[in-house]
Amino acid sequence: MAKKKETKPPFEDALAKLESIVNLMEEENLSLETLLTNYEEGQLLLSHCQSLLDNARERIEVVQLSERAAKEETENKLASEASAGDNPSPEDSSDDIRLL
Repeated sequence: MAKKKETKPPFEDALAKLESIVNLMEEENLSLETLLTNYEEGQLLLSHCQSLLDNARERIEVVQLSERAAKEETENKLASEASAGDNPSPEDSSDDIRLL
């Protein structure tokens, strides 16, 4: 028999379910077995949420690094173009005759 692939809920759904488990555990007089079952489910949801947050953080860092690299590349290009304009080529200055 084929195993059904378990789908992970989106972050918002997982967080809402985790919050409801916490509220239930805090407000209700539950049996030890029910508390343990809820705790286990909560730990799985917490781990899933943390994984999604870590993934999001990594994606943000990649975007920031890309933007920073593009900005530095542009600044370096502008700086090299500006310095090339400050130093005339030897051909330009060799024909000059200067009199004092």
